[in-house]
Amino acid sequence: MAAGLYANSEGGSTEAQANLVIQIGILLFAVKLGGKLAHLARVPSVLGELIAGILIGPYALGAIPLPFLGFPHGLFSLTAGAALPISPELYGISTIASIILLFVSGLETDL
Repeated sequence: MAAGLYANSEGGSTEAQANLVIQIGILLFAVKLGGKLAHLARVPSVLGELIAGILIGPYALGAIPLPFLGFPHGLFSLTAGAALPISPELYGISTIASIILLFVSGLETDL
């Protein structure tokens, strides 16, 4: 519903795309903030990014309703019978992002 302001019709792909952009934006903000806080605490920033991702994920804070942003069932709504609580598009992006995260953390590791 967050994209209802941007869509010409009720529902549709425009609303789904706008919801995806809003979800990615909120995730990126939370992860960058977690990384900066971890850096200030003198721990690896990857640890802060992972903790922020877990906190804002669909099983924690992501399930809290945000009606003022247009997500009345939460940023990642847990629907009954769904295999994943996120959209397939966001799942694909998160898979690629996790591969990049593991690669970058491997580059930063001193053996």
